Amino acid sequence: MVAISRTPRRRSASGAQVAPDGHLLPCAGNRRGAILVLVGMLLVSMVGMLALAVDFGRLDSLKADLQTSADAAALAGAVELLRAASSIPAVDPRSVAAAWVAKNPAMNAAVSVESVLCGTYADAGPAFLPDYSPAVGCGGGAYNAVEVTVSRQSSGLFMAALGVSAPRLRATATAAVSPNTPTFPPYTACLPATCRVYLVLNRP
Repeated sequence: MVAISRTPRRRSASGAQVAPDGHLLPCAGNRRGAILVLVGMLLVSMVGMLALAVDFGRLDSLKADLQTSADAAALAGAVELLRAASSIPAVDPRSVAAAWVAKNPAMNAAVSVESVLCGTYADAGPAFLPDYSPAVGCGGGAYNAVEVTVSRQSSGLFMAALGVSAPRLRATATAAVSPNTPTFPPYTACLPATCRVYLVLNRP
């Protein structure tokens, strides 16, 4: 039989095993520590990605609510334009639009009205031409469209913990009045039975 001799491993002053050539040998404890560090880094990355996904989901919901509020306000304002053009007692479309914004909060919070503009819109363009001059009202048959812009500051986002400022989101909607058989003009001769109120899909 051949006897196999084993060279006993030495240990350093710190207790680590030393190879015959003097190099320190890795130990299982060091490897376990490195794995724990890697797992910790992976968990932090996963939590960060999950937080960003939640943030973008909340922002998308807020944007959708803002668009709904702007759509409702623009349609309500355009209805008042139709009433005015039909010689039916009407309210200033701008005040009506602002009231409908208040009725349609975004994620259960109040929405700010940035602007309510009256103007003209032509399907052939298509283009909305706002009039910034009217100081009293938008009725009287001079306009056939209302554009509403609303906004709300986002809040409750995880990105704030990373030092990222929460954005303020905006939405714009335009609603117009036109005859059922498209002609432009005359919207001044519109009657509820012969004209329609519709949203202009010109999302920013």
